[in-house]
Amino acid sequence: MPRVWDRHAIAAEIRRRGSNLTQLARDAGEPDCTCRQAMSRCYRKGEWIIANFLGVHPSELWPERYAKAPTGRDTNAKRDKHQSQNERSTTDTRCAA
Repeated sequence: MPRVWDRHAIAAEIRRRGSNLTQLARDAGEPDCTCRQAMSRCYRKGEWIIANFLGVHPSELWPERYAKAPTGRDTNAKRDKHQSQNERSTTDTRCAA
């Protein structure tokens, strides 16, 4: 059964291994708040620093942030959105005789 990580379990494991979020960021040459920000919101740089320290992939710590992209996406959606208005028009624009 895979281990369930919540923010308290992550912080506790980091402390158990003799460090803290601020120290992890400093050791990585990042601002002090980098890892703390990753604990409360999606912040890839901090997530990777924490995950590397714990020896896991960030998707194991935050599976909801690393959800797989849905399959069968409509790849033409962007193209249709950006078509010119003339191409989308369904009204008859011919001159009346």
